[in-house]
Amino acid sequence: MVKGIANVPATIVVPLDMSETSETALPVAKAFAADSGASVLLVSVVDVSTEFAAWMRDSTDTEDFEKEQARTQEYLDGLASQFDGANVQTLVRTGRPEVEILSVLDETPDPLVVMSSHGRSGFNRLLVGSVAGRVVGGAPCPVVVVRASDSGEPMPETRSIEKVLVPLDGSGFAEQALEAALTSLESKKLQFHLVRIPETVTWQTTPYAGGMANYQMVETYMDASRTDATAYLTEVAERLEGRGHSVTWEVRSGVIADEIVTAAGEQNVDLVVIATHGRTGFRRLVMGSVAERILRDVSAPLMMVRPEDED
Repeated sequence: MVKGIANVPATIVVPLDMSETSETALPVAKAFAADSGASVLLVSVVDVSTEFAAWMRDSTDTEDFEKEQARTQEYLDGLASQFDGANVQTLVRTGRPEVEILSVLDETPDPLVVMSSHGRSGFNRLLVGSVAGRVVGGAPCPVVVVRASDSGEPMPETRSIEKVLVPLDGSGFAEQALEAALTSLESKKLQFHLVRIPETVTWQTTPYAGGMANYQMVETYMDASRTDATAYLTEVAERLEGRGHSVTWEVRSGVIADEIVTAAGEQNVDLVVIATHGRTGFRRLVMGSVAERILRDVSAPLMMVRPEDED
């Protein structure tokens, strides 16, 4: 049984920093709101240090501070008016963005975060170590990260989510990510493309050195891995088809990040869903190199799910 299955999102939380790059998340947030029926909360944080924020609150000369808050509120109100048919609220907070965003998530029942991979800091700041990265690492809910484009092309007003790529490694961790996608988009029938990428071994990585026997042993192991992966994906596909979704799947060989990027391009997916860790355990985060590669090379949004630990 899969642990930690996500609840249907009640609120789509969209962090914004008054930059066009952060607004890249808005069309995707609209899609999730329409498909889940969730309300939307647009959040912006007036970015000041904790000490300075306390001083501003206690100071009698707060005119500049209040002007900035009012400007931020006006900005959010303008964006809220673009959501047709959704219940949209706005919130302005003061402090460190990642701290305030995580605090909002703790206060919000059943949230789902949709945010841009970049904001005011520009395109040279990668996910890991950025506000987006810290939110992914600390959020109690799935986080959808939308790649901010630096091409200068106009942003689409809406985006549809129909086809979803889910890499699976046979663990309950990865299946929690799959379930999060199902619950977040529960009102529609989806096209899933499942991928399993068995760990590649070579004769150098076996306990023995050299000799034809090692090559044969490796080939036998890889054949067994592909057979196991095929049986597993067939079983998961049957479960999804039983819930009314259409499914394709494939077993691939190679570097995990490279194969996910290639599969996403070949299938032209609308969303990629990954767990932040998998069979290798809690301390090996997919959030690092794999997420970075997907965000750099795949135009589809990336949903990252931090699963509960397995027994």
